[in-house]
Amino acid sequence: MLACSAFPKIAPQPLQRRASQIAEILRAMISQGQLKAGDRLPTEEMLCEHFQVSRTTVRESVQMLRASGLLEVTPGRGSYVRLPKPEQVMAEMGLMARLLPHSPAELQQVRLEMERLCLARLAKLPANRRQMPTVAMATGLSVATNVAAEEAWHQGLAQQAQSPLTGWLLQLLQAFSRGQLEAALADPADVTRRQQTLLRINAALAGDDVTQADRLLTQYLSHGGQLAN
Repeated sequence: MLACSAFPKIAPQPLQRRASQIAEILRAMISQGQLKAGDRLPTEEMLCEHFQVSRTTVRESVQMLRASGLLEVTPGRGSYVRLPKPEQVMAEMGLMARLLPHSPAELQQVRLEMERLCLARLAKLPANRRQMPTVAMATGLSVATNVAAEEAWHQGLAQQAQSPLTGWLLQLLQAFSRGQLEAALADPADVTRRQQTLLRINAALAGDDVTQADRLLTQYLSHGGQLAN
């Protein structure tokens, strides 16, 4: 069971209920791997004392995550973290994406922040546990094969960073931009540019140059795989 001292505090937010704030903190800790599947949450009493809220507020927060499939609550035993089924996450996020206004640029920015987080987490792993995602795209392969290879690299980044929830969310964001990617990878020159850029990101990360890896990744996602030298 993770100690309460590892949980961030909450600051009063007039436009947001405290139960929602606590739920967001717990959800972020799960997505970032600070709370892993099978971990037990601190007791209600501990959480109440840490967050300075009532039992009702804590229970409401737990219920929010239980409804999202992120917690399993067993009477007499406590609340345990569990990862939701991928299809559940995809369905919920797909519904949210249809209901909320968004633009391709906004979705790309969300994706960039998620992948930068994965990059930072991967960089913190010991060298003997750090593996770079495979770059499998190449000229001469079909567009569909190269699209799958390009998307697999980004999925590999989340997998190597030990963030499966982020990986599922990336799948959803990739689906929104797949049409653009297919059009781009119909050009062999674009395949080569993307292949070389992903290899450069891998090399920078392998060489512990996290700043360079982050810069390359940011430019890559911001400019469709075309980078300045």
